Amino acid sequence: MFNIGWFKGSVEIEGIHPLESGVLRRRYRRDRRPERGIEPAWRFYPREIVRIATAQARWAALFARLGLIYWRVARDPRRAQYMDAALAPVRDDEVETHELYRSDAARAYLGQERRLDDLRHGRGEPANDKKAARRAAEDINEPERLAG
Repeated sequence: MFNIGWFKGSVEIEGIHPLESGVLRRRYRRDRRPERGIEPAWRFYPREIVRIATAQARWAALFARLGLIYWRVARDPRRAQYMDAALAPVRDDEVETHELYRSDAARAYLGQERRLDDLRHGRGEPANDKKAARRAAEDINEPERLAG
C-alpha cells in the first residue's frame, strides 16, 4: 500500500517522478533559471511554507483514503471468495481458444501445472521409470541446449 501511495502521490501531489520525490520536497530560493532572476526571500518563504503544508495535508489525505480502502478489504468476510479474470484458474476450454496459451512454453507450463495438480490431489502417479526422469532432465536443460 505504501508504494501505491508513493507513486500516486508523487505524480498527483508533487508533479514529479516517484524516484525524484521524498517525504519532504525541499526547494531552494536560488535554484532558478538564469533568465528568471532570484525571487525575494519575503515572497519565496511564505509561499514555500504554504506549499509544503498543502502538500503534506494532501499526502495525509491520500494515505488516509488508501488506509480506509485497505481496512475495508481486510475486514470483508467475503474477501476470500473474490475472483476476477486475472485470479481465475485456467479452464480447459481457454487453453484451446486463447492465443496466450498457444506457444510451446505455455503448453509445457500448463502440462506441468496439471501434472502437479494431479499429484497434489492423488489423481496421478509420479514417474519412476528412467525414461521419464531423463525426459524431465532434458526439459530442464532445454534452454542450455538451444543456446549452444
